[in-house]
Amino acid sequence: MKGYVNFIAPGSLSFVSIIEQSFKAHWHKLGGVPIHIIRDSAKPLSNDPDCIGIVLPINNENILRSAVGLKIPIINISERLPPTDCAVNIRYDSDDIGTLAAHHLLEGGYTNFYFLEDRPAAFSESRLEGFSKALQAKGKRLTGTFCFKKRANMNPAHFLADEVEQMRTWIQSASPTAAILAANDLVALRFIRALRACEPDWVDSIALVGVDDDFSRTDDPAEAEPITSVLPNFSGLGVKAAEVLASIHNGNSHRKGSVIKVSGAKLIQRETTGGFSCQDVMLTRITRWITKEINAGRSPKVPEILARFPMSERTLCGKFQKFKGESMRDFIMQKRVQRAARLLYDSDLSISEIAQLCGFNKHADLTERFSKYMGQTPSDFRKQRITVETE
Repeated sequence: MKGYVNFIAPGSLSFVSIIEQSFKAHWHKLGGVPIHIIRDSAKPLSNDPDCIGIVLPINNENILRSAVGLKIPIINISERLPPTDCAVNIRYDSDDIGTLAAHHLLEGGYTNFYFLEDRPAAFSESRLEGFSKALQAKGKRLTGTFCFKKRANMNPAHFLADEVEQMRTWIQSASPTAAILAANDLVALRFIRALRACEPDWVDSIALVGVDDDFSRTDDPAEAEPITSVLPNFSGLGVKAAEVLASIHNGNSHRKGSVIKVSGAKLIQRETTGGFSCQDVMLTRITRWITKEINAGRSPKVPEILARFPMSERTLCGKFQKFKGESMRDFIMQKRVQRAARLLYDSDLSISEIAQLCGFNKHADLTERFSKYMGQTPSDFRKQRITVETE
């Protein structure tokens, strides 16, 4: 191939940089022509005989409108705007995202499900549909939706008084153990901060899942919240864009207006889904707090739990047996093992280091407990991650 490819990539969007890097790496593997990165997303596109393709991972209607009359292949991977007839559209698989979130919330025992919208973004509607379908497949249904009013200031470090008022209205008809999938992490952040302002006790019992894991990539500590999030396959999106563009230039047909879905999302669990929902809201809050402590590297003992949630040890243990069907100590051990599993998968720490971080005296103690709860040794579990990474 001769010429070059335009990749429209404003530097302010963190996920776009991930897509950009994966697109460039795969495009070069395919022997593609040079890539021109355009940071100015306000500049309209125009015909150029040397430009053999355009990739648009942005949310700019004017840019997309200027591409309509161009006679070169256009790959549109913007999710805020609907698919367009002038391009091949590549999207995250909303069913994939909805299924991950639904299964995770169902495993936590939640029964009242809501979707937090981000209108008028196209991805909000598609993720709502994917979440609803996933719940229906498990014999459940969506209880309702919630949407903040549009506002001019989108700084996630602040929320407006009217958002708190909206939250107070929503609370009147909602449950303190509601399970919520937010269209993205930004609206999840707005939700949790408005909730904390008007009903702080609910923060420790409601389950909240976002999408895009944006706040794991923030440089501003003021924006940090422990939000469980579904991370779409950003890298896979870049790879698919490169493959489709190369395929078009190799003479293969890709119909304009078609939509290609990219799966491979993964769920990253944090504190906002750390508990277990049941009819006893206090137990939901206790399990959330225990999980938070374990994730912080502490292994709470019974006296600490009783000090924070005053009741007798007999009452506390009875709650676990009644609603969880297991002892409190078994629950704590299971959460410690789950944390060890995440560290085995997500870090390069040695097994001995992970054992210490999760409150085990030595490697052998972790291996014994891990094998009991996970059905395999820590070493075998980590080998699975290595296999996946090298495939």
